[in-house]
Amino acid sequence: MVQSITIGQPLSSPIEIKGIVSWKNGQILFGKVNKVFPNQTAEVQIGHQKMIATLDIPLRTGERHWFQVQHPIEGRLVLKALNSPDLNDSGIKGTAAKLIAHLGITPEPSALKLAEYLLTNRLPITKDTFQPAMQWLKAADAAEAGLPVIKTMFIQQLPFVKDVFDALFTQSKSEPFHKLLSCFRQKLEDGEAETRTAGKLMEVLDSLHVAKQNQFQQIGLQKLVTTWLDSDSTPEMKSGAFSLLQKTGFIPKGMTESVFLENLIDGSETRSGIAKNSAVDKLHQGLQLLSEAKSGAFAKVEEIDTAINPILNGYEHEGAKLPHDIHSMPRKNITAEKLSSHAFHLLQSSFTEEKALGGKMEVNDLIGYLNKDTDQIAESKGKAAELLFQSLNRLPEAQYARNNEKLVLSLILEAEFQTIDFTDGPSVAHQLKEMTKILGLQLEHALINLSGEDMADFPKDLETLKPLLLKLLNEQIPASMKEMAEQILNRITAQQILSQENGRFRIYFLQFHSIWDLLKRI
Repeated sequence: MVQSITIGQPLSSPIEIKGIVSWKNGQILFGKVNKVFPNQTAEVQIGHQKMIATLDIPLRTGERHWFQVQHPIEGRLVLKALNSPDLNDSGIKGTAAKLIAHLGITPEPSALKLAEYLLTNRLPITKDTFQPAMQWLKAADAAEAGLPVIKTMFIQQLPFVKDVFDALFTQSKSEPFHKLLSCFRQKLEDGEAETRTAGKLMEVLDSLHVAKQNQFQQIGLQKLVTTWLDSDSTPEMKSGAFSLLQKTGFIPKGMTESVFLENLIDGSETRSGIAKNSAVDKLHQGLQLLSEAKSGAFAKVEEIDTAINPILNGYEHEGAKLPHDIHSMPRKNITAEKLSSHAFHLLQSSFTEEKALGGKMEVNDLIGYLNKDTDQIAESKGKAAELLFQSLNRLPEAQYARNNEKLVLSLILEAEFQTIDFTDGPSVAHQLKEMTKILGLQLEHALINLSGEDMADFPKDLETLKPLLLKLLNEQIPASMKEMAEQILNRITAQQILSQENGRFRIYFLQFHSIWDLLKRI
């Protein structure tokens, strides 16, 4: 039996969700009657949204019902209350089975799984969306990973079509974007597709790598130093970073960590011209104390701790007074190992200081303190960039790296390519300004806003990553290359979907066919 109730406007709810889904005719909803008022009205809650309903049938407070959306009447949404069991009566699996039967869908495991997920997450259910979603999940190589993608499409009110699902599903995979690009470039270099488009793609990927190599030149050495000093780094990462610093020439080859730190301590007495209250000054003060300890100014290890802890806590050297009777105490041998440990903690403290992390100049000053040879630093920056670039492109030289070195290079690449991994729109906008055009992220926007007369000047803009990938997919290429091109294209599209305003993206998506038409004419 089916009864109808007429729903009024939504109430203001203390719980708000992003992108409340527009309800459609035939959609099945599961709701609860929160309150019953006089004149046959009640507060009905569907998910987090509360509404005032005019009841044509008697319903009681606390009851849960299935409702089906009907055609609007006089601007109001009409729901029909369906006689179906409560979740509490039959459990989620039983309710999912009855829902599938109501939709007239074969009760196979994939359908039950999807129904349970939609019910649990209070997502809208219609036959028109359920059936395609089930087919997409079947075709996906990991159906479980596809369920959150379906949820994202509903919550963000994205076009419920396969292209959007494929883009978001590919984006949800953990494989870093730079690895996809590198593998794809290797396929192009191996000559798997010998077309003009393939040649242009090689040029675009090379330009991306050149831009990235320039970035490595600026931050590569810093990343190696901070990985070595980071308190969160594992012993394997620390040893790998130190070894890589030796390969760059920043630290002399064959020099152990303890010897390097001891040399820093010894050299602190002759250093001058350091800006007061800077991160470098903090490091310098601490190393001078250790130098005094090495020359016998402290009687025992505990006194070094007493003197150096204020430095580690941010106090100036003047505040770290030595005990008054220190010179009358019997001298004890202070081990080099203990001094090196203190020196390392001083370095860690300096590099993790907020001021150092927030200012590129401070970090460069600290690097300059560790190695006074400016020519060597410049050479080491180039070598660090080269090591990262070899790892990124899987060049033959990269295979000779030790496992701990490979780990460090991989982690730095992962961190630096997070923006290119298209998981954070604002971060992309901030860090990849120069690459946006190369990637072709503005393709749809440009196509929609260009007039016919402007098309003559547009071909250069089409020789970017996204439009070239679209064009390559229309050519005769090996299946493996086509699959990889689609993955890269999906990752780019997913970022556009998740970072654009919904309204603007819908316009782009609805006019997406114009891209294909244009590419076919070129």
